[in-house]
Amino acid sequence: MKILNFSKKIKGILDPQYFSISYVLKFKNFEILIDAGGYKMEFPQKLFPKYIFLTHGHLDHILGAKFFPQAEVFLSEKDLLIIEKLNSLIFSKKELGKLQKIKSKIKPLEKVKKEILDEIELEIIPTPGHTPGSVCFLWQKSFLFSGDTVFD
Repeated sequence: MKILNFSKKIKGILDPQYFSISYVLKFKNFEILIDAGGYKMEFPQKLFPKYIFLTHGHLDHILGAKFFPQAEVFLSEKDLLIIEKLNSLIFSKKELGKLQKIKSKIKPLEKVKKEILDEIELEIIPTPGHTPGSVCFLWQKSFLFSGDTVFD
């Protein structure tokens, strides 16, 4: 596990399998995670995110959510509706099988209460392209988390 220190409130965790990054945003009484990495993702033992926000529906960004049963997990409805199709061209059947273990836990991003977004100062910016439901997250009007948007 490689930890990247971006600031006192933002840590990055590199997924050794897919080389994607999950971001931990620290608050006074809780943490949130932006993207959860893949199935072999390693996280610090003392990480208990309250929420997990996913930038898009590819397995290398969502499967790590399995490590956090207490967290509420959110993904854009556009990606959630076609999650198997999004991944079938990229990932093996074995990896797709792991998706079923977490799919039922994921809620539509559009259903997140405004009060939650206001409390954590998170803005959702639709950026379709990499996937139909790709989003970026702007935190505290200062930090943009783009997922794989830059690959388009």
